Amino acid sequence: MRRLRNAVLGVLVTGVLSIPYVASGQAQPEAQGQSSYKDAPVLCVWEVLLATQLVADKCHVGEDPALQAELASSIKRVDGFISANDATATPDKVAAFKQSFRDQSSSPDFCSNQQAQAMYADAKRAGADRIRTDTDQLVSVPRKPTKEGC
Repeated sequence: MRRLRNAVLGVLVTGVLSIPYVASGQAQPEAQGQSSYKDAPVLCVWEVLLATQLVADKCHVGEDPALQAELASSIKRVDGFISANDATATPDKVAAFKQSFRDQSSSPDFCSNQQAQAMYADAKRAGADRIRTDTDQLVSVPRKPTKEGC
């Protein structure tokens, strides 16, 4: 969480979904030795999706409805995956974490953050279809949600 909070607030994000690759200079999962997003750390990807949605909601309202709808849909699907695969992650706890995450973007200069804008630009380049496909893979294999490898 600390890493992502810093990313949202000004430190370069280092996630594992297609969204942050261009900004972070990281290789795609296949190049990192992952066979697909089936092996990706769910909590890390979820936080990147949440951060990207924050930028979309606060700084790019209505700009790309298909992308913004897919971000919301993917987050909802990952929310369900987390609750289903971690007995301690009740829907209420997931919702509370998301609210806390959103609260951190109250800074008046949030939309001028270059790294946050780069995350959104990367999501636009990836597109809704790619985000949907990556999320399909991410939630296809039941496992304990983790940040390990983030």
